[in-house]
Amino acid sequence: MRVFFPVLVFLILSLKGVSSDAVDLRKPYGRACVSVWDDATRSETVWKAGVLPGAGRSLRVHLDANGRADCCALVVAFSKAKGGLANGWKPFLVQLGSEGFEEKAVPLEPERWAWEGGNGDFEIYVVFLSSRQSEIKKLASLVENVAAGGGEESLARLQVRQLRDRVLAYGSSGVVFQGGAGGGPTKVGGTVRAVGGFTWQEEARKIPFSEEKPGVTVFRDAAE
Repeated sequence: MRVFFPVLVFLILSLKGVSSDAVDLRKPYGRACVSVWDDATRSETVWKAGVLPGAGRSLRVHLDANGRADCCALVVAFSKAKGGLANGWKPFLVQLGSEGFEEKAVPLEPERWAWEGGNGDFEIYVVFLSSRQSEIKKLASLVENVAAGGGEESLARLQVRQLRDRVLAYGSSGVVFQGGAGGGPTKVGGTVRAVGGFTWQEEARKIPFSEEKPGVTVFRDAAE
């Protein structure tokens, strides 16, 4: 598969970022935070510069939305060098409840995104989009096929490329929040709930979206 990485770089650099503080809390928005789970200490920390991979460590993406609109969240990690799925990590498309601030975390069990070293540079895309988008069913089918893997290698590569193209299209037409792996604390809307002592909401990014425009954020490798 040919990879057009310079195109990806140009696209990301050309997108206009939105700061978390600029989000209108009266309108639909989602929240996302990437964390590191450590099997040895049974603890979780925010994924950011200075937090290193190691034995028994894995990445998680915590998600919720404010309930102003029914929405889904697409989470997928791509290799920056090769453009395919990073480390074979499966993508996920999850439905977020309309009640507001109903938490989801991916990868869904029993899957793990192992982060033990030698993973290479990667970017984690989180896309919030309205459940009323006409292509949700097609997107769900594509994500399911990519996650299943197997089958003919050329077809599997084509499906990953289609998913990547779709994600980049969301970025070019939607509202984008850019930044490194970890941001500073943000004001938290809704009820703050700790997960095993880890209050991820305090470090979450807020990403606005609408029925017409998806909201996209990119978490880049903390080692960058």
